Amino acid sequence: MNFVVSYEVIRLPPKWVHPYSLHYDIECNNLYFSDLLNQTINRFDLNDNQYYLASIEGDIAPSFIIPLEGQKNKFVISDKRTVSIIKWNGIDHTATVIRKLFTVETEEINANNNWNIAKVSPVTCRLYGGTFRGNLCSSEPGGFASLYSYSKLGGVKRLKSNFKISGGIDWNVAKRLFYHIDSCNLVIREYCWDPKSGKLSNGRIVYKFDNFGDSGLALLGMTIDKKGYLYAASYLGSDVLKINPRTSKLVERIKIPAEAVASVTFGGPNLDILFVSTDDRPFNITTGGISTRDISPLSGSIFMVKGLGSKGYPGRKLCIP
Repeated sequence: MNFVVSYEVIRLPPKWVHPYSLHYDIECNNLYFSDLLNQTINRFDLNDNQYYLASIEGDIAPSFIIPLEGQKNKFVISDKRTVSIIKWNGIDHTATVIRKLFTVETEEINANNNWNIAKVSPVTCRLYGGTFRGNLCSSEPGGFASLYSYSKLGGVKRLKSNFKISGGIDWNVAKRLFYHIDSCNLVIREYCWDPKSGKLSNGRIVYKFDNFGDSGLALLGMTIDKKGYLYAASYLGSDVLKINPRTSKLVERIKIPAEAVASVTFGGPNLDILFVSTDDRPFNITTGGISTRDISPLSGSIFMVKGLGSKGYPGRKLCIP
């Protein structure tokens, strides 16, 4: 494992409450993200270093925002267990829901579940994403979270289930592999991915996270670089873990000056900047409430990590006719 610090961590002011689900749009050099607890969608324009935010009409608390392909000012967002299309010009302080696409986990036992992270698949432009339980990793009774895919023609498909938190996802396109974080079980699984059908098969654990006996630590967001290394957000661990899934080894700990590291993505014109979001009001993973841990005054910030010597992929837009 590499302990030599050869990178630079730069904070991007201001602070947020729960900046999450980072999505980099390379066409306009913009970073989109949600703020679940503040109930906003947000855009950071890297061309002029300006932030723009909006609330969505209807008291909606989105966990992700993804642009639509070929449809200006339209995005897909989550609202509890529903996924909808909204219209936002990227400047005004209000966005409007155009229509609902679908809802999952409608059973009463899942009433407190919520959408978590979502991304668009390469090649086939499907939406993949998962949910989390309201009481997170608690041992208390309740529903279970699942991992889903969605396309206009195929509809909603439940791919995997029986999670408490369905965490970060990403693809190795060349090898047709899919990676998924099972946050409460502290593992990353690798699946064979069929681009045509979207199905996942032959799952195996490629990394087991050692939380050193601290049940408050978990892995949440994740991204992949062009060499196939995974970057997983260590929630309340103050770092991003660079992992080699081929050897199941931890390659590097990228230290972040805030505890609740929540999501990661590559961005910038050359896709060589790792953007990292952190929580100002972190969750207690073991109970589902708000954590009482002492946190850094920089918590709630988004950071840029430069000098990693790695390049990733831009965010993909969802194809909806």
